[in-house]
Amino acid sequence: MRHIICGMITLGSLLLGMPTLSNAFNVALTPDQVQEANEYGRKYKGMEIFTSDVVKSASFGGYPKKPGGLVVSKYISIALTSAMKAMNDKVLTDEEIKEILESTTFKVFVKTAKEIKESEDISVMLIQGTDTIFPQKTEPYLTDQGKKRGVKGFFPYDKIDPNAVTTIVVKIRSVPMHPAEYQKEYQINFSDVK
Repeated sequence: MRHIICGMITLGSLLLGMPTLSNAFNVALTPDQVQEANEYGRKYKGMEIFTSDVVKSASFGGYPKKPGGLVVSKYISIALTSAMKAMNDKVLTDEEIKEILESTTFKVFVKTAKEIKESEDISVMLIQGTDTIFPQKTEPYLTDQGKKRGVKGFFPYDKIDPNAVTTIVVKIRSVPMHPAEYQKEYQINFSDVK
């Protein structure tokens, strides 16, 4: 019996002393996480970043090829920006990193199947438990052809639970003659987003 108790204490001490890998939606990044995200982006240059595990875990729906979207935390933002710059043999500047780290909001990109005529024709909100979180602002999500294919919502970090399962609600108003709204819901666990 004594051996079992000693073994359990030893195992507990080992587990407590082991470093844990944090994969939660990080509101504040350590210098090591900044470097890791930057290197991750350089590894997966350009559009290849969207096939990487880290970006896939922050995606919902069929994004980026089909309707859906992407939750852009500070880590994801650094990785994406680094990947796009690496495609052109450039690197993130200290100023660009500082701007990302000092941001009080994160973005949620939503891509739709069809072009949106007016920015007001689409809205996005987050639901966590009984809380509904609205974006501080929204901007059109433009494709490389300059078409409005969705929306970017800017959400305050201090209003969300970074470990919660989150429902992303997208409402799309149809043509003006038929003002009915189409609603699509996606679920993502923020604790899976770096």
